[in-house]
Amino acid sequence: MLVRYFAVLTLAILIIGAVTGMAAWVTRHTWLPWLINQQFDNARVTSIEQLQISRGYGDWHAHIQRLVIQTDHGQQIRLDNLQIRQLNELFAHVFAASRDSVPKAEISIDQVTVEKAGHASAQSAPGKPGQDDESKATTKRESDADRSQSSGVEQTGDKEREALKISHLLQQLQTLPVRNVEIRTLQLPDYLPGYSTAQFSFGSQGAIEGDIRNSHCDGCLLSLDIDPDKNHPQFQLELTRKQDVIASVTGNLQNIPQSAPATWGISTNTKLSAEPLSALIADLMKPLPPSSIENWQNWLTLLADSRGSATVNLRGKIEDDIRGLQGIDSLHNEIQLNNLTVPLPKILVGTPLSIKTNTKSPIKLALDSLNPLSAREVSGELTIGVQSQPQGNGVYLLNAEIQLTESTDGLPQVAVDGNLDLANWQEVLEHPGIKNYLSGYEIEDLSGTQEFSVSFALPKLDTKIIETKQHIRDFSAQWKFSDNTGFLLKLPKSKTPATLQEWRKTQITVSGDQSISFSAAQIPGSLQASTPLFKVFFETPDQPEGEANTKITTRLLELNCTDVMAKACVFQLDMHASNLSLPEENTRLDNFTLETKIEVRDSTDPASFAIDLSDLNMSVDKSTSGEISTDNSELFSSRASCEINPAKMHCESPQIAVSFAPMALAGHSIEGIVFLEDLHLTRSEDKTSQNVEESGWVTTGLSNYRADQLTIKTANALTIQLASRGKVDFNDKQLSGVSTITSGPLQFDSKWQHDRNNQEGRLELALAPTEFSRSNSLALGIDGLPANLVGGKLEGSAKLHWPDSQQDTAQGSLSDAVVQYNNSYAVGINSTIYLEREGESWATTAPARVSADTIDAGVALKNLHFGLTINASGDVVLTDFSSELLEGALTSDTVKWNIGGEKRQSTFQFTGISLRALTNELESTNFSASGLMDARIPITTDAEGVTVADGSLQSRPPGGRMRYYGAFSPQMLSSNPQLKLVAGALEDYTYRDIHGTIQYPLSGDLQLNLKLTGNSQAIDAKRDLIINLNLENNVPSMLRSLQASRDLTDVLEKQAQ
Repeated sequence: MLVRYFAVLTLAILIIGAVTGMAAWVTRHTWLPWLINQQFDNARVTSIEQLQISRGYGDWHAHIQRLVIQTDHGQQIRLDNLQIRQLNELFAHVFAASRDSVPKAEISIDQVTVEKAGHASAQSAPGKPGQDDESKATTKRESDADRSQSSGVEQTGDKEREALKISHLLQQLQTLPVRNVEIRTLQLPDYLPGYSTAQFSFGSQGAIEGDIRNSHCDGCLLSLDIDPDKNHPQFQLELTRKQDVIASVTGNLQNIPQSAPATWGISTNTKLSAEPLSALIADLMKPLPPSSIENWQNWLTLLADSRGSATVNLRGKIEDDIRGLQGIDSLHNEIQLNNLTVPLPKILVGTPLSIKTNTKSPIKLALDSLNPLSAREVSGELTIGVQSQPQGNGVYLLNAEIQLTESTDGLPQVAVDGNLDLANWQEVLEHPGIKNYLSGYEIEDLSGTQEFSVSFALPKLDTKIIETKQHIRDFSAQWKFSDNTGFLLKLPKSKTPATLQEWRKTQITVSGDQSISFSAAQIPGSLQASTPLFKVFFETPDQPEGEANTKITTRLLELNCTDVMAKACVFQLDMHASNLSLPEENTRLDNFTLETKIEVRDSTDPASFAIDLSDLNMSVDKSTSGEISTDNSELFSSRASCEINPAKMHCESPQIAVSFAPMALAGHSIEGIVFLEDLHLTRSEDKTSQNVEESGWVTTGLSNYRADQLTIKTANALTIQLASRGKVDFNDKQLSGVSTITSGPLQFDSKWQHDRNNQEGRLELALAPTEFSRSNSLALGIDGLPANLVGGKLEGSAKLHWPDSQQDTAQGSLSDAVVQYNNSYAVGINSTIYLEREGESWATTAPARVSADTIDAGVALKNLHFGLTINASGDVVLTDFSSELLEGALTSDTVKWNIGGEKRQSTFQFTGISLRALTNELESTNFSASGLMDARIPITTDAEGVTVADGSLQSRPPGGRMRYYGAFSPQMLSSNPQLKLVAGALEDYTYRDIHGTIQYPLSGDLQLNLKLTGNSQAIDAKRDLIINLNLENNVPSMLRSLQASRDLTDVLEKQAQ
């Protein structure tokens, strides 16, 4: 473009000379920009300063201090100190009949500056020393006139000119009237650092040779050779650095005769060598202009590290009329790459990588036309390798072969086959940029070779690809994992919760029996994925000695994604884990299994996705959590769903069934099924924590629950059947709930809460007044109790706390209760008792008054009254005990019994016991007696049982009568005359006094040592007869005999009435 400007300018100066008669100093040239602008396309002269024409040594010369040209592309070209020598030779060459001679005119310019118009500095032409005020004023008037004239040109507009033709341009080049053009300083501040120098020489027939050098590139040379032959012009452009060829372009035009419109054939060959180019770029980057750093820095940095070479051969046709892209057609490109290595920008992967490419067969691109764009052929084959070093001398991370073909419907087809070796990626993961991105996570011991293949159809290369949104079509890909694919994952120690500490080092292995397939009708569009089986294996190595490694096997079966980007996938998930533990919760699971069908889908929130689970089944053979152990636990839900985004996860299910058989704690166990209904759980970021290290996640939720039948077995052999319904509320670490518990006739209302932060909680129980009967007894809910509540009413309440149980309280009331203990019973029991915790035991807050109508273990106690005290030492104390027994009274000031089996002593007083009532109670046919007896019985209780030592017995005056028939067998009487005498006396014996001792050992054999004083009618009614008797009877057997002699059902019904 500059050469054309020079030619036009020179012709304008010749016209000036002809019109003015070659005056020595031209002071009026305001019309000159207008004249020059008539010859320019897409540009105009805006200023000419100090034009001077002179003559010396027989030749004419021209000098312009400054010439400013404004292009329509927003650039300003400023020429300073422009000189044209031998104007007369130039004039003679222009008007010569023959152009075979070499032109002699020369043009030199001290400085040419090309920059964006907005950046150009408004500098006036420098004045010469000694210039007078008139000259300065004249110059100003001339400049003002120039602007005025220029403004006038814009108002009138340019006339329509003939389109530029290649043939005309060649003709102009052949007739250029100058021998050489020299630019001493060429500055492009918006594009290149420093400055350049340019030298162009013109031979006969327009042959052009040119050299351009740059101040920042020592030894760099851009050379240009043009032979503008009118039928077969040729050109060559070569860029070298220190004699190393960086790039070269050679080409020619061939006039196609008799073509309509006139057309040229074009052929070029371009060669590029990346290594010397990188050295050139390194020179030019010292320094880059600030205005170009943003646009060029990244790309120039990449080019500076490139290696290898590329060759591009181009053939095509171009119309003689240069009309832009419309006149170019029938283009054939062939591209060959030879070990071309280009670094990848770090912004892509965060670490230095490079791509190395080679063409196995040239990449061919045939275009019928450029405007409108229409491609006829795209083909070729090349290899690509990704290496771990920017210079391309590292290990290969990925290798691929790419094949380009043309389909029958004219779409370019791309097929890619490749593999990558994960072991070679370890070096990449060690890069500081990648480590920073991983935020403390570490990946080690990568292994496994992955194979992949990809095929797709590119959009047809035509105008539509630009004018409309086009798609990649028929996309298909396969990814195959090798059996040894795996890596060791290390979680950041500072960020890993205690729950996952065991998993801080995890060996992960991935395998697939078949490839993962991807497909899409078009991209952008829905991407499908599928595989019949995909397995991931997790294992925690380096476990402490004696502990088994935790292993988790996960299988994804029948994976089918209809839209991967929209997260629309369905698959069956099977998971099995052995020795799974959560150290923070002190929890371990053995043989954990999970099976479910999962559907992943897009959510209404663009940042979220949803997961639907169906037929969810989890089971654990054995689990322990602290002191709690569970066998054969299982969780099942027919349907559950979760919505997940980076800051929140919400899950819900209409029903989840949890079974355990059994769950055990401290010798107690529970088994059954619990149903969680309308479950809602939300896990979200904790935005309230002021401490970043303590910030985490908050879990909230709500659920109803019911258990239709739970069985509890206690350490003391009780079996409790119960059902429960209620509601559970989760608020992060705060758990609370309400429930109703039913066990037989009992129905408790409960309210509880638990704080997981400090493991504190409380439980409130309330038992509504409950009526009991033999058909609705306590044993219906609780089996194994020593006694059964078969009548009356019970109510109570309790408040329990943990771990501080000292706040625990309980209260219970019995009204007209009937209690059965084996074949013994108690009727009409009434009492209210208040209990509280003292240390590890329960104790009454005050003595509780207890009354009972009857207690009958074979011999009935009636009208019982006493005060009941339970103290922290385990003593059960009865005070002011009184009852009716055998028409007499049984009393005691204090009765003690220790629950722990410690030794305690008490004393009972028998007062006025009727012997007649006793014989009636015994229902004996061979014994009868009358009279009243008093007794004192000291009782000792301990862990072995109840004993009596040295109890005393005394009859009341005046005594009574006793008859005992058949006390001894005939055989005994026949061999012992004295015994026969006693037996006869006891058949009708009247006593005045009976006294003796009572012994009751652990064997249960009651021993009575009695001395009877009285007389017998059978021997001598007037003479005292003293009899010493030692009687022994097993009390438990006697009571059982008495109990067996009655119908307990009838007795209880009568007592209840």
